[in-house]
Amino acid sequence: MIEFVMITGCGHTGTTLLARMLGVHSKIYNPPYETNLFLAYNALQWESLLESHYLDAKKSKEDCSVFLEKTPRHIWHIDYARKAVLNAKFILMTRNGRDVVASLYERTGDIHASILRYKDDSLLTIRQLDEQSVLLVRYEDLIANPYLELTNIMNFINLKFEDLMLNFHENTVNWFKLENTEKGTRRDGIEHDKLRNWQVNQPIFHHSKQWNERIPKKYWGEVDRFFEDCGDVIMQKLGYF
Repeated sequence: MIEFVMITGCGHTGTTLLARMLGVHSKIYNPPYETNLFLAYNALQWESLLESHYLDAKKSKEDCSVFLEKTPRHIWHIDYARKAVLNAKFILMTRNGRDVVASLYERTGDIHASILRYKDDSLLTIRQLDEQSVLLVRYEDLIANPYLELTNIMNFINLKFEDLMLNFHENTVNWFKLENTEKGTRRDGIEHDKLRNWQVNQPIFHHSKQWNERIPKKYWGEVDRFFEDCGDVIMQKLGYF
């Protein structure tokens, strides 16, 4: 029997990195794209889509026991997924809020939308933290000590750690079904997809720029006000001190 595990959380918190690291495990199948299984336009066909993914999993890895799905927007649909898929488990990613806002801004160019998405998705994450089927993973912990974090995750999904997860980048994949690894830009659309496809084939690295080097100075005050008003409280509830 194949178990269902979902990686979700606010976008730009490291969900793709974690999916790549786990996806090379001998017993885990992770399609190299976001399945969007539980988004509204798939509401009437998620069961058939999931069955198709399970068949792909068995074809891809004979000993597959975990189907791993990564879609950040599923943070809005966890309660539905929990009822729909028996014994499903959920890995929720989070990251320093200012870095998330900066990364979202680089993609969209909209500081207001970036702040709002971080706020809304993070509040939804916090609502799930008391559930036994949920494990919270902080991006910074994953980068600082990947062996420890991956071991904890493996314990959560009842599998053994495999060394190749630390060298995931040596197993090249075409994320978003792109066939080249040319580095794109951070803007939305095909350029963002090209950048993501390049990133998932690189070793673990941490963004070297501070958030205020990635956001124009004219927006610093708005970002600071958000975190002073409620953002810092959100981060505390997610384990940041």
